[in-house]
Amino acid sequence: MSKSRLNQLPNSPNHRSIYPSAPPQEAYDFGPGFLPLQPPPYTPNPGPSRVAPPVPAGPPPPFPGSSSNSPSRSRETPRDGQRRNEVRPSSAPPKSRNNKAKIADKNKKRRKNTEESNLPLRRATSEVHFAENIYEEINEHTGKFEIKPIARFQLKQKPHKKYNPQLYTKRNKPYLFYFDLTKCISYATALGGCPTTQICVSQCPQNTWTYLQMQAIANDAEFMKAVRTNVICEEDVDQNTITSFSVLKNLVNQRRCASYTVKSAAVLQRCIPQAIVSAADTAQLVANGNMSLDYLHDQFGNDVPRENDVKESSNYVGEAMTNSDGVLTKIIHDVLQTWWQTLSLVAIAGILAFIWTIIMRIFGGFMIWTSILVVIFLLTGAITISVILLIVLLIIIFIRKRISIAVALIEESSKAVGSMMSTLIFPIFPFVLHLIIFAVWGTIAVWLASTGKENCRLRDTGTGKVSNSSAPCDCLTLDTNPNCVFLNVTKEEDKVFWLQLYNIFAFFWMSCFVTALGDIALAGAFASYYWAKNKSKDVPSFPVLRSLGRAIRYNLGSLAFGSLIIAIIKLARVILEYLDQKLAKTNSKVVKTILSALKCCFWCLEVFLKFLTKNAYIMMAIYGKPFFTSAKDSFFLLARNAIRSIVIHQVAGILLFIGKAMITVGMGVVAFYYFSGQWIVEGIPRVEVYYYFVPIVVVLIGSYFIADLFFDTYEMAVDTTFICFLEDSEHNDGSPEKPYYMSKNLLDILGKTNKKEKSKV
Repeated sequence: MSKSRLNQLPNSPNHRSIYPSAPPQEAYDFGPGFLPLQPPPYTPNPGPSRVAPPVPAGPPPPFPGSSSNSPSRSRETPRDGQRRNEVRPSSAPPKSRNNKAKIADKNKKRRKNTEESNLPLRRATSEVHFAENIYEEINEHTGKFEIKPIARFQLKQKPHKKYNPQLYTKRNKPYLFYFDLTKCISYATALGGCPTTQICVSQCPQNTWTYLQMQAIANDAEFMKAVRTNVICEEDVDQNTITSFSVLKNLVNQRRCASYTVKSAAVLQRCIPQAIVSAADTAQLVANGNMSLDYLHDQFGNDVPRENDVKESSNYVGEAMTNSDGVLTKIIHDVLQTWWQTLSLVAIAGILAFIWTIIMRIFGGFMIWTSILVVIFLLTGAITISVILLIVLLIIIFIRKRISIAVALIEESSKAVGSMMSTLIFPIFPFVLHLIIFAVWGTIAVWLASTGKENCRLRDTGTGKVSNSSAPCDCLTLDTNPNCVFLNVTKEEDKVFWLQLYNIFAFFWMSCFVTALGDIALAGAFASYYWAKNKSKDVPSFPVLRSLGRAIRYNLGSLAFGSLIIAIIKLARVILEYLDQKLAKTNSKVVKTILSALKCCFWCLEVFLKFLTKNAYIMMAIYGKPFFTSAKDSFFLLARNAIRSIVIHQVAGILLFIGKAMITVGMGVVAFYYFSGQWIVEGIPRVEVYYYFVPIVVVLIGSYFIADLFFDTYEMAVDTTFICFLEDSEHNDGSPEKPYYMSKNLLDILGKTNKKEKSKV
């Protein structure tokens, strides 16, 4: 046999191609899984399998990407034994230099089109798979067509460590089918998915059916045909073994086969009943009553659910589907696509919040009285509201002096914030600590949720099936043992529950502790400003850091105890919410009433304890006393000045609410007009997103958070200044021995003065 005969390759069903005697020098990347490979060496005395089969008579099929009716060249079948580089006649003129350039350009385009559009040809041997791409090229010198190879590859697929490609193939079975949608009516659906068997199918069910209909089929051939058409089972169930109704019923009872199917449509890769997807299906159910679940329910009883039950359960599945990978991927894409625009708008919100603090310092009194007048104007609409207007006017007249004190305290707090700008930057420190605590808690929670013992089983060598009854194997040998298959993870629910409860309690405690540390640091800084006689000279340098150092040195135990109380109340509320979810199916009005009352009581208790501990931290920052002493002193101090306390908190709350609302809504409007494309800024490229509301929501949340971060500092300044003012009013009398430390404006409102010390004669 000649050398050229040995180098021949069997004809492909789609192409007439011959491997060259030597491997090509250049390889092109066709994507992951294709590795360049030299052809196997040919032995001098090949067996019969090396000889190419005879070429069938007739013209060859057209090449991919080319037209069989092309008039530019003739197509001839290569004869048996013809070499790859043998030329074929062409109508293209060969000799001109311009024609050579055109031919080279055509060859380049042919090669590129072949690489992009043609799939690799595959040739299976006993052990490996090969692939090659070929293309036709015009020889510059002869002007004739030649068949050239592009590259030759070995097709190599490496499965995931714990993934068995024989069980599920997303490409062949892209849709998720639920065995019993009525099981999805549960709170667990939003947390852990629908608690029913779910498998991948090639297409969603196209008819409404129940396994009880199979009982009436007597013909074995018709029974097997109905099984192949309607029955949906787990992957390890061989449908050929379902030869009778009793076998099918046992599989349904074992929850290995679905008891019924509903005509469904694919929504986000999930099979959802067509009645949910299309409202027109309701009319079809009325017209074709014998094809509906209600008809089957009437015929076979409770073994088949009603149509409304499936619709209700589909709503729960729809809620769970909103967290699917496709939607989540698009949301992440939108966030990453608009990150710098989002950060820019949030930074602008921070600048506006800082400007608002300056505005409150200058126009605080005007804004407060304007807000009061607006409320009075809005209440002058009808006779019924006029009664409320009269009551409001009487209250304002009665507390007008206290409102003036509140305005003066807010202005004084603004001066304190303006003279210590580090107080506006300091909240970043506790915020970073909160992020670290949240990250640690989330990591531990995820690890606990995925904790369990891996269950790996050996595949049956005879049937190739894997089940929990198969022999166990070591999961560490998944890469080396092809018969060892990963099944699932066995979890210890009781231990994980208590560990998760302890983890969330630690999260609450650490978060409350960081909040308390930030509060006492700011309170110490603002207290040092208030008690300084000469504000420009007596205020210490780095007041926030000094206050933080004192808190860490002297008050960590008190802070830990105060935060522990709040954490216990938070944990009790979480347990009540958990019990409410678990007992929701009981439909007991007594249980629901008791749980609602307990949740309300614990919420009120948490609000009161937060108010008490916050004022206790302020007293600790002023005097350095223990937690219980500070809490008692602050509580009775505010109780003796209850009306003043209510007025100051309400007035400050109005200003802070107006600021937060204006900044958040304003930035939300700007984000809407920009990301929706209605506002185009020259020089700033327009972004394309899947859901334009995603960056808008991020901007709204970020703007509110930044405004709240600034105004929390401002609120702490108001609370600290107010308690210092009350202490100053009760313990000092304006004498040289006990002078007032309040501002001149507050002294004028209260009608008090500091007596000057008499000069010695």
